[in-house]
Amino acid sequence: MLIPIVILMGVSGYNLAGGYSAPGIDTTNTIGAEALHMGIILICMSAAILLVRSAFTVKYTEEERPEKAEPFYVRLAHQLHLF
Repeated sequence: MLIPIVILMGVSGYNLAGGYSAPGIDTTNTIGAEALHMGIILICMSAAILLVRSAFTVKYTEEERPEKAEPFYVRLAHQLHLF
């Protein structure tokens, strides 16, 4: 899953660096193309972060400590309503 994301980011980065200045392409007003490639890079970065983050999850578990048991005669006295 990360390989296509890295490829898309690489192509967009190459185009942002001026790699799309081929003959027939008007390079005077490239704000739209730059915004498009920056958007693609941001989307790919967020997808990569979410993908890597979902692979490593931290689960917090709490162990229950057993309560100290009362002696038998105290439990018996409670059951017989002596206390």
